[in-house]
Amino acid sequence: MRAPKLSSQIENIETTAEELVLAGAGRTLGFRESGKESWNYVRALEHGVSSELPWMTRVIREMHNLLLSDVRGDERRPGELRNCGVFLGDHSRGVAHARFVPMPAGDGLIEAMGNLENFVNQRHENIPPLFVIALTHYQFETIHPFRDGNGRIGRVLISRSLVKEGLLEHPVVYMSAYINQYKQEYVDLLLKISQQGGEYWSRWIGFMLRAIRTQTLDPIWRSEKLINLRDRFNELLKTDNSPTKLFQIVDRLFSMPAINAKETKEFLERITLSCGAMHVL
Repeated sequence: MRAPKLSSQIENIETTAEELVLAGAGRTLGFRESGKESWNYVRALEHGVSSELPWMTRVIREMHNLLLSDVRGDERRPGELRNCGVFLGDHSRGVAHARFVPMPAGDGLIEAMGNLENFVNQRHENIPPLFVIALTHYQFETIHPFRDGNGRIGRVLISRSLVKEGLLEHPVVYMSAYINQYKQEYVDLLLKISQQGGEYWSRWIGFMLRAIRTQTLDPIWRSEKLINLRDRFNELLKTDNSPTKLFQIVDRLFSMPAINAKETKEFLERITLSCGAMHVL
């Protein structure tokens, strides 16, 4: 049976649960590049959350380097601010028909990133944290600091900010699913703000608040399903009077679903040694 597509799609990536798990376990069993891209998303987010540094270009560059490691875009200077101009739109028609042209590379781009750093890291007595996150995401995507992967890293930064602002305890919110579902509205609002501003700022903030709320509820639902599934497995094992070690293997599978016979053997040996040491003590 085919595994379902993950809700953590990134841009146009479609990743199955099996591919993501195998990529995270370092398997080379023929999973598509999309599995690696999704796993890079997780790695970049974990790196950003674990960093003690505030929202700053240095951390973003490190996260961007992880995000584009060995996947599409890795030939476009991952982790480095762009050194050339870019445009958004149909590349076959050229820049004259571009939907949006970000600022040129160089000192202006570096200064813009510095200004954005200052905005994010100052105290905002009259602006709610979620509003700051929405405003920051717009400005980051408008600056478009990298040659590739700006959408991907911009969404990772939203999740990081939710944790760093104390709004979430763990980085379990992935924005890509919602943004992909409403991608046209997302890109239209970005453009309308740049062209007209005004009422589109409030529409943009409303869009981002709905996106964050929806994606915050999603992991709660998924966690409940996983807990119920683990309980069902344990009940089946109890019914069959299964050995204790089998319960421990089931628990292990819920922390690392991709495990082979060799790893299972090593895991059971560690359990045996640990129990033996406790008995001696």
